[in-house]
Amino acid sequence: MLAPAVGFWNPASAQFPPCPPPSANEYLLLVRSNTEAERDRVQDLLPSNSTVLVCDYLNDTVVRAGGFTNLENANAWAQYMTEVEGFQAFVARPATTVA
Repeated sequence: MLAPAVGFWNPASAQFPPCPPPSANEYLLLVRSNTEAERDRVQDLLPSNSTVLVCDYLNDTVVRAGGFTNLENANAWAQYMTEVEGFQAFVARPATTVA
């Protein structure tokens, strides 16, 4: 007889992989998204040449859009996502090397 596993999997708290850091000379756009519908909407809005991944950033589910090579473009997208679309968005900068 098999007993159901109580509390084994909760679909409401689906787990996503940790967000990888930006590559050298890459800026990331991170857009907070709590539902699948929000994630789909964000992905539909992003430029087709960005690399998109749903991942976990500091215990928040975000859509991670990579491929931005300058801060101005990444900031413009973050501003658009926040002010026009109503999402919480921010930019992650590449690590700086200390000489």
